[in-house]
Amino acid sequence: MIEIEYARAAAQLVPRRLARLRLRALDVVLDDLECMRLEGARVLAPAVSAMIAALARAHHGTEPGLGEAPWLEITIAERQLRAARAELMLELTSLGGGLTLDRIRMT
Repeated sequence: MIEIEYARAAAQLVPRRLARLRLRALDVVLDDLECMRLEGARVLAPAVSAMIAALARAHHGTEPGLGEAPWLEITIAERQLRAARAELMLELTSLGGGLTLDRIRMT
């Protein structure tokens, strides 16, 4: 009986863990974009642009029409990913009772 209760408790954590993983992925990409900006890059390669647009769309954070061009400016990509991160933070709040970005990074 204890194993079943443990399995139920662990299963309830899955959505929160997946959301945290997605948040980490968004943060890694945003950090990479910032490094590119510091190196003087302004435009992303088509493959990178497509990946970022897909990632933003997956989190409902993209604005209509953005990400459909063969390239994205880094500023537009960052705006899309920050919007996606905001959506994800709302999702995490609904899953776990008010988690903040700082608390998520500490776990």
